[in-house]
Amino acid sequence: MTESQTPCPDQLVQTKRHTAEFDGRQYDVYKLIAASESLPVQRFDLSDRSLLKDILKGRYWNDANGESIGPSDLLEAFEQNHRDWKTVCEIYPAWTEHVKKIMHSDTQFPILLHRRVIIDGMHRLTKAISEGTGSLPAKEFVEHLSEDAVAL
Repeated sequence: MTESQTPCPDQLVQTKRHTAEFDGRQYDVYKLIAASESLPVQRFDLSDRSLLKDILKGRYWNDANGESIGPSDLLEAFEQNHRDWKTVCEIYPAWTEHVKKIMHSDTQFPILLHRRVIIDGMHRLTKAISEGTGSLPAKEFVEHLSEDAVAL
């Protein structure tokens, strides 16, 4: 299997709906992954922290209490707790689901971009940054997102 064909762990067991919002529309991430098959794999540079600052402070997820959290919250807790995800879970138990997703993310699976905006891959991005990785594989939709991927 080539890098672009490596199944995302979420693809292997599709037990939950997985959507991403872009331009006010909800997209089915599994359909976007399928639509990205023919796109070339490129590298998404993680070395420019000023560029990543706005991405990281976004609130993309809800914790177990329904509070909005994002990569910067988890990365800050990770740094403050001796770079130990287990300790982060002990201190912030409501974040456990997202910490587990970060820990088990496959950073070899390409993140998905549209107009340089990440539409899938925030847990992989967070893991890569926590590990000091310089770049991630990425696939970018340049023209438009597939209408077939709009979630109903």
